[in-house]
Amino acid sequence: MELTSHLLTAAAFGTMKNSENELAEQLIEQTGDNTLTLMDKGYYSLGLLNAWSLAGEHRHWMIPLRKGAQYEELRKLGKGDHLVKLKTSPQARKKWPGLGNEVTARLLTVTRKGKSAIC
Repeated sequence: MELTSHLLTAAAFGTMKNSENELAEQLIEQTGDNTLTLMDKGYYSLGLLNAWSLAGEHRHWMIPLRKGAQYEELRKLGKGDHLVKLKTSPQARKKWPGLGNEVTARLLTVTRKGKSAIC
């Protein structure tokens, strides 16, 4: 994905005591509607991602799927494109009170230079 024409809209800084997910939480309200936010796999937190989506209108995110992540395919949307259901953990539901037992997401398989990645 070519990203040179895209705009950095916000940043959060902290000390060594702050986790990256804590800093990412600070960016939820600063992110505009009708956006796609690309995240590193280190931000894989269904609570964080769900909160990101629900904080406004058409707030999308893309993140590599965590190895071993279990999901249920709901339906195929196109080639390499599926609607899936991801189960949340009790720990995530405790930290994120509005988080349900599952999150519905779009799962994309991207192939580049012969190598596949699932996002």
